[in-house]
Amino acid sequence: MRKDDVQVEPIRGLPELPPEGEHILWQGAPDPWTLALQALNMGWVAGYFGLLATWRGVAIGLTRAGRWGRRQPCHTWPWGSSPVRSSG
Repeated sequence: MRKDDVQVEPIRGLPELPPEGEHILWQGAPDPWTLALQALNMGWVAGYFGLLATWRGVAIGLTRAGRWGRRQPCHTWPWGSSPVRSSG
């Protein structure tokens, strides 16, 4: 391991202090929440998945209440025939 691998940075992001007469004008990092909301459009993504979850919840609620379609047993296909024909 080299000697400089274990040294601490005197200023975050810089390997050493700036030369005489120079100073840092600005040093920063993006805010993770602002970056997620603005650059990654997380507001729209969250809204989309919220809409999907609401749609599914309403569909399940209406199906169980008997107001929307007929519940199919697990062993039949939606068109009514059995997936496995019994011989006999």
